[in-house]
Amino acid sequence: MPRGGRVSYQRCVPFATIARLAAGVLAGPVEDKTGLAGLWTYALSYATEVVSEAPPFQTALQDQLGLKVEATRGLVDVIVIDSVQQPTEN
Repeated sequence: MPRGGRVSYQRCVPFATIARLAAGVLAGPVEDKTGLAGLWTYALSYATEVVSEAPPFQTALQDQLGLKVEATRGLVDVIVIDSVQQPTEN
């Protein structure tokens, strides 16, 4: 493993697992628009620190797996709390 980096390795996982990894690393929603089905095995080495010998996550994703993350606008589910009340005794 490169200094300051992380290696993610998964065997026989749906592509949605890779999207969840990307969402966790990028700290935001990631939608799988690849259309790829089936189970996949992958290994990905990427930086977890600013000073690292490993490439940044998005660079590693593109260079090592051939995937590209693009920022787009879309609908996001939001929960809105209109009001709050103290519970009453029963």
